Amino acid sequence: MNLIEGRLLESKAGRSVIAASGLQFVSSQADAAAPGAALWLALRPENVVLSQAPPRDAVNVFPGSLVERTYRGDASIYTVRLDGVIALRAATPNAAGAPAMDIGHSVWVSFAPEAAIVLLH
Repeated sequence: MNLIEGRLLESKAGRSVIAASGLQFVSSQADAAAPGAALWLALRPENVVLSQAPPRDAVNVFPGSLVERTYRGDASIYTVRLDGVIALRAATPNAAGAPAMDIGHSVWVSFAPEAAIVLLH
């Protein structure tokens, strides 16, 4: 599980905007906390998507650099550093014939707002 510590910027219209380490994340979970409240953003690795180019129409999209890869049989777990500060883990299936991504490679990280769960401190 990825846990990102941040602060609530705003929560309205069925979504929350969270600030963490200079980045902004959007969750479809509206929260009753006041702006400025400390919280965690929880994100399962299998909901984090890695791509070579920024995906179109995605809300949470960030450039990153691959810093670690762990082979787990049917999947590989990649650790991606966002903005040099936040490290996220992404689980990707190991498809036959698909090349593994190299450490140090630049990638785009994305995830749906529905995948981002807000947890209050």
